[in-house]
Amino acid sequence: MGNRRWALVLRIALGALAFECALIGFQALFFPSYFYNEFLLGRGWSAMLPPYSEHMTRDAGALYLGFFVILAWATVRLSSELVNASVVGFAVATVPHMVYHSFHIDAATELFDKVAQVGALAVTLAVCVGLLEAHRRYRLSV
Repeated sequence: MGNRRWALVLRIALGALAFECALIGFQALFFPSYFYNEFLLGRGWSAMLPPYSEHMTRDAGALYLGFFVILAWATVRLSSELVNASVVGFAVATVPHMVYHSFHIDAATELFDKVAQVGALAVTLAVCVGLLEAHRRYRLSV
């Protein structure tokens, strides 16, 4: 696969992470009660781990929107330092999030929720690792 195709693959993966951050961040920051009660798609994952805190929900939303900005910037620029820093930073935030949900899996009553909560975070982490490896291998810069 040529460098142009790898650049496209990297941009799509970075863009997917940025979109994830924007979707979560916007809901949590601007609609904290809705986010708490309905995230993800009406499943109520946040509500499974009470108590509700508007402050903490908005803070998490702001953090995700911050990662959105950095990952979107990396998607456009595709510079080595920016891609690596944004992806490593997001992975560092994702790992303890995934570990927390792994240790609190009993809060979910349905098997789907148990698997999907940890699985979605594992996929996010896998995308981060794949991005780092692909970027390391092909050293793309625009």
